[in-house]
Amino acid sequence: MSRKARAKSESNIYHILARGIEGQPLFGDEEDFRKLLEILAKYKPVSGYELYAYCLMGNHFHLLLKTNGEGTDRVMKRVVGSYVYWFNRKYARKGPLFRDRYRSEPAGTDAGLLSALRHIHQNPVKAGLCKKASEYPYSSYRAYTKGDKTGLADCVAAADTMSRQEFAKFHEKSDAARFMDAEEKIRIPDSEAAKIIERISGSKTAAAFGTADRAPRAGFIREFRAAGLSLRQISRLTGLGVGAVRRK
Repeated sequence: MSRKARAKSESNIYHILARGIEGQPLFGDEEDFRKLLEILAKYKPVSGYELYAYCLMGNHFHLLLKTNGEGTDRVMKRVVGSYVYWFNRKYARKGPLFRDRYRSEPAGTDAGLLSALRHIHQNPVKAGLCKKASEYPYSSYRAYTKGDKTGLADCVAAADTMSRQEFAKFHEKSDAARFMDAEEKIRIPDSEAAKIIERISGSKTAAAFGTADRAPRAGFIREFRAAGLSLRQISRLTGLGVGAVRRK
């Protein structure tokens, strides 16, 4: 069966979604998140794209970009290929990391573009990883409110008309428009989840994490959640109460 042709955007602006194969986590620790952001920054001048928004989740990531030189296929081949090569070397694994082709949809301009921006920034809130978009460290939200010294995010011009307070309130609203999302919730097996807990926290076993010093737990638990682990799964594997995990 031939592949369905991708919808073209008159503005060359696209919302892109890339997912891990079989729901596999794309990020094992904080270094992995930073690495993908470094790769996105590296290929901006090479491919000539503008990156209006990004959000890196546990087993998928969203981009809102405008192509000015290379098309999205070439951009994603560079970005995904580089990340998979680095990830496989780091974790001594082989084979694909991403599920088939990335998905894409045209993004409009002005109001439509702002809606797509909000949808991307709201992902971690909807996933229960944080209460406000401003709290999530692996999205472009803070670039809009605090500036971006790295130059990775190219803030949407339409957002410049908003104050920081207006921008925050805008992100608290829901939108009738429908956008792509990682619709299926594929459960990570406990055996894989235990490895993620051990790798991120440095504990010899997932259970050992539950008896470790309380001080750094909150940050680690947020990373477990960002990697796709559920509250009950973390509780079950570490021995911590669900309430204690949720409060982190």
